[in-house]
Amino acid sequence: MIINRTAAPWESQQVQEPCFLPNPKDPERLAMFYSGVPASDRKLGYIGKAWALKSDPFTWHQDETNPVFRPSAAGWDKRGPATSMRTTRTG
Repeated sequence: MIINRTAAPWESQQVQEPCFLPNPKDPERLAMFYSGVPASDRKLGYIGKAWALKSDPFTWHQDETNPVFRPSAAGWDKRGPATSMRTTRTG
C-alpha cells in the first residue's frame, strides 16, 4: 500500500491520479501529489501530498497538512473556463 485511503475522511472513497516529481528542496526525496474523494460526497475532490526517499520509492509518507488543496464551503470555482474566458467581439 502506497497511500492509506482510510487514514482520513477526505480520501476515504478513493485515491487516484498520482503525479510523481523529484523534490526540488531535497534531492534525496520524491514528491507525489494525488487526488482523494470522500465516501460521504463522491462529487468532491481534494489534493494530497506525500513523500518518499529515492532509495525507498515504495514507502510513502502522507503530509500532515493534507489535503493541501480543498474546495471552499461553496465548492470549487463555479465559473469554469468557458465563462471566465469570454471575449467580446467589436466592430
